[in-house]
Amino acid sequence: MLARRPEDDRSDPEREYQSLGTLIRAWRDRALLTQEQLADRAGVNVRTIRRLEGDVVGRPRSASIRLLTEALGLDARERAEFTAAAVRDGR
Repeated sequence: MLARRPEDDRSDPEREYQSLGTLIRAWRDRALLTQEQLADRAGVNVRTIRRLEGDVVGRPRSASIRLLTEALGLDARERAEFTAAAVRDGR
């Protein structure tokens, strides 16, 4: 069995705890989207995506959460994880 490298965890949204930015990046990578494509699909500014992925935004607006979860095609469990991370990471 191959050992997992630490950087492999970045793309695995199943980890026990990940920041909101890490989750967004993992789900965006899974969807094979660039930041620009995700921004277009969600109807948000690409700067918003960059700031969220960089964990610069404390607590995103609920409208942004809804738009991103829809654009990423997240299931109910992933949506709940996204929302929990947004609240947990909020300052």
